[in-house]
Amino acid sequence: MKYRIFIYSCLLLLPVFGGKFLLSGAHAQQADIVAFINQDVITAHDLQQQIEIFKMLSVIPDNEDALTDDLTQQILEALIVIRLRLELIASARITPNPQALAQEYAGVENRLKIEAGSLFDYIADKNISKDALESFFISNIMWESYVRRFSYRFIPTDSEISTRYQKTLNQLSQNRYLFNEIILPVSSILDDKKKRQQTEDLIGQLQAGADFKNIARNISSAASANQGGSRGWVAEGDLKPTEYDVLSQIAVNGLTSEPVRLEEGYAIYWLEDKKEPDSRYQQNLDYNLQIFSGDGKGQTRASNYAQDAEQGFSCDDEQLVNGATEIKLGKSSKSHLLDTELQNQLALLVVSEKSDAFFYQGQWAVVGLCNREEIGTSPIKRKQISEQIIYERLNQFAAQHLQEKRREAYIEFRS
Repeated sequence: MKYRIFIYSCLLLLPVFGGKFLLSGAHAQQADIVAFINQDVITAHDLQQQIEIFKMLSVIPDNEDALTDDLTQQILEALIVIRLRLELIASARITPNPQALAQEYAGVENRLKIEAGSLFDYIADKNISKDALESFFISNIMWESYVRRFSYRFIPTDSEISTRYQKTLNQLSQNRYLFNEIILPVSSILDDKKKRQQTEDLIGQLQAGADFKNIARNISSAASANQGGSRGWVAEGDLKPTEYDVLSQIAVNGLTSEPVRLEEGYAIYWLEDKKEPDSRYQQNLDYNLQIFSGDGKGQTRASNYAQDAEQGFSCDDEQLVNGATEIKLGKSSKSHLLDTELQNQLALLVVSEKSDAFFYQGQWAVVGLCNREEIGTSPIKRKQISEQIIYERLNQFAAQHLQEKRREAYIEFRS
């Protein structure tokens, strides 16, 4: 791949958008190049422009002392992502939407508390070019248009919608959290200390007023990054144990005070809002819960019972199945009063169906749904559920797709 460096000095580099990044070979040789990416280059000037944009948007502090080598490298990585996005958007022949850009500019003017229509004069005073700012926003707002081209791949089946629908209804009876996340991945033991320090630095920047969503959008490795780190409303039962431990201790509009260690790296959480259980809609459930021992034999017996299509269940008697040690019948049990694990298992079932074996309160168990009675009017519509599933799958796809394109790209850093 090294031979491609020679090509850069001989050919005109291809534009990403309307010639904005057009750079001749002679100019490229003279410029202070910090990175090559496919048929494009990133110069020190490009990097400085991005730093000034991030400062203006409060992604990083407007303080030269805060601009460490690690932070500069993070911004360079963010600029590479921006260029990759622009390449993909251009290859798909997606035209930048002037109206969407105008709305984005108006939002920036509102956040900066400057006069409407004065943004370009404002950035000129800060030595930020219109092209650099426009490319940054195009990479964000048109990226969603690019990703949505793949929506047809992720249309859920009726069964998936029904399962999510029942689960979502049960979630109305749980505490729900509206929160955002930033995740910095850890690739090795040596990388662990570095990423922890970076996360601590980010927390300091956020506490000083940096914009959480802009940082997440440009630095976070999570699938939620494209949405500014937003996970939307998540029910208590759908949180990972670590997430619940953190979010349940944070006040609304609060921020984690120290890095949160996850399996994949370090995280920062910001809790925007919290909702108590919704009492407008309830379900009464009749169920049969067969409990087995918590050892390997119990797991085998529970699995055999779950898979035995002929061995049904009844909510009319307390008959133990083969190998079960205990049985619990729920007759007209209010779903919101059940513990989260049982709620989640029952949400996956239709009437007369059994669950798979699952570990429950130290023992193996299988639950069967005898009846489900709905009380009140559901605020959830099936169309909303379908859109939510597509939205989640697209976010996950977008993160994976971009990582794949980055692995395929020719990228070389200059020291």
